Amino acid sequence: MGIVSKYNSFIARLYDKKIDATGLALFRIAYFIDLLFEIFRLYRFRHLLFDSIPGMDANVLAISFILILWMIVAVMLIFGAFTRTASLLNYILGIIILAKADYFAYHMYYVYCGMNVMILFLPISRVLSIDRLFEKLKYSNTRFQYQPSDKVTALAYLVPVMIGIGFVYLDSTFFKLVSEFWMNGLGMWLPSSLPMVTIHDTTLC
Repeated sequence: MGIVSKYNSFIARLYDKKIDATGLALFRIAYFIDLLFEIFRLYRFRHLLFDSIPGMDANVLAISFILILWMIVAVMLIFGAFTRTASLLNYILGIIILAKADYFAYHMYYVYCGMNVMILFLPISRVLSIDRLFEKLKYSNTRFQYQPSDKVTALAYLVPVMIGIGFVYLDSTFFKLVSEFWMNGLGMWLPSSLPMVTIHDTTLC
């Protein structure tokens, strides 16, 4: 059996293996809580980040409206309400906002972009969601209580890790191997010198 056949067989086994969806639901809740705080930060500093002249020349896009809408969508996804529609809106709004991040982007934005794509295809509302409750009510009656499946494919657990960590940092690995800055031992100093780190007093940590 060749390498490709072994790889395909491994993927097929993961796809066929069904496991409890609770972990994926907890990931959904944690991820969108994190994203919600990120959107709130963008909203708080929207004039500084998006205005051509901060506080004077407002951006042509209705940034405030878009960010508020994005926060509402994130809350919907935290609770697992209308997840298919909300996931699509989350992806579109993320592209609109993060595409404007020419001067203030950081590596987490690449994670958000990759994960927002994967959220479109992951069964994130299988448990701990309003969608599941709606589905139960839709198909249940006085004689029969419908119980939707609470299982997902094992592949659904591995794909977010692969996209959110593996692919995002893959190109970074090659960059560091040819970067004199990183190869000369200054790689740990660089992150600790960034403004968002140095503005905090860490002497008591």
